[in-house]
Amino acid sequence: MAIYSNAEPTPEQMEKITKAVEVCKPQTGATDADISSLMKHEMPETKTGQCFVACMNKQCGIVSNHSPINNTTINMSADNKIDVAKIKEMAAPLKEKDAEKYEKGMKMVETCAAEANSEADECDVAKKMMECCKKEAAAMGISFKEFVKH
Repeated sequence: MAIYSNAEPTPEQMEKITKAVEVCKPQTGATDADISSLMKHEMPETKTGQCFVACMNKQCGIVSNHSPINNTTINMSADNKIDVAKIKEMAAPLKEKDAEKYEKGMKMVETCAAEANSEADECDVAKKMMECCKKEAAAMGISFKEFVKH
């Protein structure tokens, strides 16, 4: 889960994603099957696949991995947590195109980041974030794929 938008990734975003895969696949030991699951918007079942998602989130800048963390939006008191402010910044173009989808998406992100950030392990944070976003998107009647591009 890397970029929140309702548009296809730009060439610059694709370059960043490609570089992130080159870093994260060997770093986490993720398999082609793990990556294939993610490409289908499914959470990989293996721990290495879940850690791949965590690594991609870091590489794409939606995870804070430094202190202190701004926790004015939601409680983000530890390192390697979902950074809601960064996701809002990345999704800003969607706000201009479709304010209603943006608001729904950000509600989903805030709800799920609060839930995911309760996990201690960064791989579990990534897993819980993706699972929650899929569940929340369905409950809101929106497509998870509209908000997540990889």
